[in-house]
Amino acid sequence: NYTYRYTLSLHDALPIYNESDSSLEEARTLIERLQKKGWHFIFLGAKQNAKEIAEALSIDPLLAEEYDVTADGLLANFEGAHNAVKSIRLYGKVDPGWAKPIVDNRKLLTDGKSDDGGKRLMLGGKK
Repeated sequence: NYTYRYTLSLHDALPIYNESDSSLEEARTLIERLQKKGWHFIFLGAKQNAKEIAEALSIDPLLAEEYDVTADGLLANFEGAHNAVKSIRLYGKVDPGWAKPIVDNRKLLTDGKSDDGGKRLMLGGKK
């Protein structure tokens, strides 16, 4: 019987990242300690360089993705997170294709083909 530990956090990490070097170090230390205990982390960031922030937090940049703050983008975000958790449960690691819905959604927005017309969602009072 395997027990996998994972967390999904949908909040803006920039205050942690920008607050101070000590806050960043505390977050990184906590993540590293939990990784040694078998925790898996993915980092999903809206309107930020998710890969850079993930790396600063000792999370593999391949397990980080930036998503667009639209209805379709949020749905893609949850689909990607579902893929990551499912692959951890089935195989004990995150499948490299976990973020395909997020990446595909960004491509649709870039091509102007998003179903929600690119309507922005309000997260944290910011547009």
